[in-house]
Amino acid sequence: MVGKKDFIPELDDRGYMLHLDDLKRSYRITLGKLQASREKIEENIAEAPELAAVYEEDLSHISEMISDVNYNIEWLHTGRQPRSKRGVDRRSVYQRTVLMDPTIMERYMKPINSRSATTLTDDERHKLEEVLDILSPREREVFTMAKGEGFPHEYIADMLNIHKGSVDVMVKRAHDKVSAGWQGTLF
Repeated sequence: MVGKKDFIPELDDRGYMLHLDDLKRSYRITLGKLQASREKIEENIAEAPELAAVYEEDLSHISEMISDVNYNIEWLHTGRQPRSKRGVDRRSVYQRTVLMDPTIMERYMKPINSRSATTLTDDERHKLEEVLDILSPREREVFTMAKGEGFPHEYIADMLNIHKGSVDVMVKRAHDKVSAGWQGTLF
């Protein structure tokens, strides 16, 4: 086995390490050196307590470096950002799933040119109307204003004289119903 002093990573022509294991190992070697430096400073403080104020700044910097190196080692080992609550790959199903192309509602509300590629076909329009019939009249109104016209929820709340929270709830509920209908009955 190659010791710490004999460790020579394989580098490419630009000087970058070629293997992740070499990078992890170099971080662990650096961590060991930093911990040894911290222990040396702590010994110096124990031997000469009157010089503790002189060594405190060095001890603080080395502790920060150790923390940073540990952070990097954990990130390299797990492949995820350490201490994050929820990574992008761990989002809820609702956040990861797009059940219906969002532009369909916009095209439904704004049929610009019958020959344009952005307009809906008669079949798609009929299917969307069937799905929108699932909604209550108020949900349909709020949903088409939010998704079809692109109005902000605050503006819709002001226009309909209701609370913004009510608009948020209605849009989410309508989105769930429309997505379920679009997925379940149409395809």
